[in-house]
Amino acid sequence: MAKRLTIKQLEALGAGRHSDGSGMGLMLWVSPKGNRTWVQRLTVNGKRHDIGLGSYPLVSQSNARAIAAENKRAALMGLNPIREKKKARMIAAKRITFAEAMERTCAELAPTWRGKKEASAFLSSLNRYAKPHFGSDYIADITSAQIRQAVLACRAKVPNLSVKVQHRIHAVFKWAVANGLRDTNPATGDALALPKLEKNTNHNRALPYSEVASALATIQKSGAWISTKLAFAFTVLTAARSGEVRGAHWDEIDLDKAVWTIPPERMKMNREHRVPLSPQVIEILRHAEAQRDESGLVFPSITGMVQALRPTAFALAVSLFWIAIPTNQN
Repeated sequence: MAKRLTIKQLEALGAGRHSDGSGMGLMLWVSPKGNRTWVQRLTVNGKRHDIGLGSYPLVSQSNARAIAAENKRAALMGLNPIREKKKARMIAAKRITFAEAMERTCAELAPTWRGKKEASAFLSSLNRYAKPHFGSDYIADITSAQIRQAVLACRAKVPNLSVKVQHRIHAVFKWAVANGLRDTNPATGDALALPKLEKNTNHNRALPYSEVASALATIQKSGAWISTKLAFAFTVLTAARSGEVRGAHWDEIDLDKAVWTIPPERMKMNREHRVPLSPQVIEILRHAEAQRDESGLVFPSITGMVQALRPTAFALAVSLFWIAIPTNQN
């Protein structure tokens, strides 16, 4: 048997593979750059394996020998130390709670979402409607019955949100399956067997074309901020989403060609969208130029800060809009 190496000898070794001399196949591999790694060479069921035990000195000589001795005993019993090590890691990994899993799922999915609010909404809904039911349970132990009760409880309070909650729970378990923490997803539609969700559809009120002008005139006469009034009229005449209008920048507007080009990152479908501008819209933009500031926004906020109009400003304009409509209008 080779003489066991001392710590001083270990630290003086040059590049190459050096036997520890313990008789358990333990070696110290030294790279040309001087990095040192413990490796154990074992024969398990007639097949040779090189098992990494960690780097030196993070793993000390005594620790490396203890691990090597344990692996040797396992090999003599016909067990594969590599397979047993993976199994132990898997068992440890399955001790992840749903609360931990949903955080990790959100972190992985967030870069694929278009806005920062999506990540916040994802976690907020699960914290409120899933976490109280099984947030502290291990992801590997949660049943379809638990998920079903959580979704039904959410449906009783906020029916429309319950669909999103169900999809988000499904996403967490999809992540768990992909990471080997479960074999199946217990949040699928078939597994939950939820009753059909009855939807009460309330259609938005429609305004006849002939009355649009008078309704817009009412808003223009109101005491709302000038940018709010112009932005609302711009929205009506371009049939654009309010978020696209509130975030519009002057560098997107070509007054000469009468075209508004909305970049992909600001569109719901993530595709560039070109909106032709009528003479009435061009006139609105001419008035908006008087409010132009360093923000570059077509319709800046009244606060004086470099920011877009808030959604609440549009909500006020919508209220004024409907006030202008006759009460017998459907």
